[in-house]
Amino acid sequence: MLYFKSMGMTAKQVIKVLKKNGWVLDRIESSHHIFRKDGYSRAIPVPIHKGNRDTDLGFFSKEILKEANIDPNTLKEIKK
Repeated sequence: MLYFKSMGMTAKQVIKVLKKNGWVLDRIESSHHIFRKDGYSRAIPVPIHKGNRDTDLGFFSKEILKEANIDPNTLKEIKK
């Protein structure tokens, strides 16, 4: 769990994790990519500002993945 709390991920990494876990891009609204997954009523927004998918999302990456119900143990292999 310590890894999950200390991680800082880019938008690109967050999107990779979401897609690997079955989330699909539903639409793009301004600077946010909106992902949806069957069985979930809530959409997950990923902020991508100034067209830069490599911006570190910091705290938001943790909250986005928590909202998507993604197990932090799966992140070690993806973040490489």
